[in-house]
Amino acid sequence: MQKFIVNIGTFLLSLLFLFFLNELFFRYAEIETLSEFEVNEKIGQKLRPNLPLLWLNEGYYLGSTNELGYLGPAYPPKKEGATFRIGLLGDSFIAGFQLAEKHHFRNRLENKFNKADQRRTQVLNFGMIDFNLSDAYCYYHNFTKQFNNDLTLIFIETSDLYELRNPLRPSCVLENGNLKIDRSFVKGEVYQNYLKTEFFRKNSAFLKTAKQGLRIFKNDQWKNKIFDKFYPGKDNKKDTLDFHFGDITKAILQELGQIGNVVIIYKKPIPNEVVKYIENLDLKTIDLTIPLKGLEKSGIDPYYWKATNTRGHWNHEAHRVISDYLFEQLNHMVP
Repeated sequence: MQKFIVNIGTFLLSLLFLFFLNELFFRYAEIETLSEFEVNEKIGQKLRPNLPLLWLNEGYYLGSTNELGYLGPAYPPKKEGATFRIGLLGDSFIAGFQLAEKHHFRNRLENKFNKADQRRTQVLNFGMIDFNLSDAYCYYHNFTKQFNNDLTLIFIETSDLYELRNPLRPSCVLENGNLKIDRSFVKGEVYQNYLKTEFFRKNSAFLKTAKQGLRIFKNDQWKNKIFDKFYPGKDNKKDTLDFHFGDITKAILQELGQIGNVVIIYKKPIPNEVVKYIENLDLKTIDLTIPLKGLEKSGIDPYYWKATNTRGHWNHEAHRVISDYLFEQLNHMVP
């Protein structure tokens, strides 16, 4: 019996040692970085400050978050002088974890404004993975509002209008007809489990890799990873439910219209009933399907990544035409 216990103890210690070696290898060989997210009781899921990031998906991203917990240069909440600020809010298309910062439309747009105007312009990237309209609204009030942006661009497509809740984020609810931010996620099982495993989530690159591997198999993406260019590329867009224009979504749009400096950016075609509703609210809009369709007519697929033979997020050419078009349209809105 004693020998059996010794053998079990030796086995467990060996597993622990092997895990430690793998962790060192993954982290210092920069095969993987630590989890980019943390969960704040007020803000919910957000980017961790000063964290190196490595993303290998359609493209290649090697960068970091800034000291204030968003992407790009760390512009502090307090502005200097006559600085003009533009905040970007949206999902992974806006975060842009597929290409270098210098190619991102945020950087291109900022450079265009600064070359054309004597006044200093700063563009802040608050993009987050899997953000919908409700997430963007909550994030605006809980985090980005403090940066005093003169314009806030909120990027949406039809799937961003579904009234879905992320168990690690605040969400919008209607109480007696009034729009409220609900932070009851902190009482949920998912958040409580997060707290129990927070140390390992934040400090293990090996566990992050294992989690991503499980996600790849679950989403049936392993064939493309294994066979690379020999596997025919396919569109990564997920099937969506029939669209229903809900009351919460309408209330969010109404509130955004009252803010006064919000511009809604259409990433993809939006249902006509939503477009008309937004027009009646006098919300300013910019339709990115116009330059993206122009790119397609020239023979370039804005979603195709040749290196990985996949379709997904905006590629380099898409970021280029988006920055050009946003600059042209925003010039009419900037005082």
